[in-house]
Amino acid sequence: MELVIVLAVFLIVAAMAVPSMRRVMDEYRLKASGRDVANMLQQTRMLAVQSNQPYYVQVNGGNNTQASAQSAIQLAGGPAPPSNPTVFTAASVPFQGAGLPNHVQLDNFVGGTPPPAQINGVIGFSARGIPCGQGVVPANAFNCSPNTTGFEWFMQSTASNTWEAVTVTPAGRIRSWRETSNGNWQ
Repeated sequence: MELVIVLAVFLIVAAMAVPSMRRVMDEYRLKASGRDVANMLQQTRMLAVQSNQPYYVQVNGGNNTQASAQSAIQLAGGPAPPSNPTVFTAASVPFQGAGLPNHVQLDNFVGGTPPPAQINGVIGFSARGIPCGQGVVPANAFNCSPNTTGFEWFMQSTASNTWEAVTVTPAGRIRSWRETSNGNWQ
C-alpha cells in the first residue's frame, strides 16, 4: 500500500513537471535560434571585411528555418567560397514575415522605422562591414550602398507563440532580442 501511495505521488509530481519542462525547452530553442542567427550575421560581416567584397544574407529553404550568406562574386555567377556561413533554426522556430508583434522599440533601436523590405529581407554587409542594401540584393551585387536604417529579422516559436528578433543597426551592431510577456523587448 505504501508503495502505491509513493508511486501515485511520484506520478502526480511528474505530470505537473512535464509541461514546465516543455515550456523551458521551447524557450531555450527560441533563444538559441536567435543567438545562432546573430552569430551567423556577425561571421558574415567579418567575412565581408576579410574578403573585401559585399556579402548578403537571406532566409531560404521551404520551411523558413534556414538563413545563409553569399558573396557578391558568387551572386555574380563566380565561384562560391569554400564555405558560406549558414544557420538552421530549430524546426519549431521559423522566420516570420507576417503577423509580427509590436516592434516600435526595435525600430527605435535600429534608427527609425525600417522599410518593409528590411523586415526579414536580405541583409547586406559592405566590404567595410557596414550594413547595406535595401532589403534586397541589388542588380549589381558589388554596388552595396550604406543604409540609414537598420534591419530586423523575426522568429516565432510555434510551440509557445513567443518571439525572438535579431536587429542590425546602420553602424553594424548586431543584437538578438526576446519579447517579454508584457510586450517589451530585452
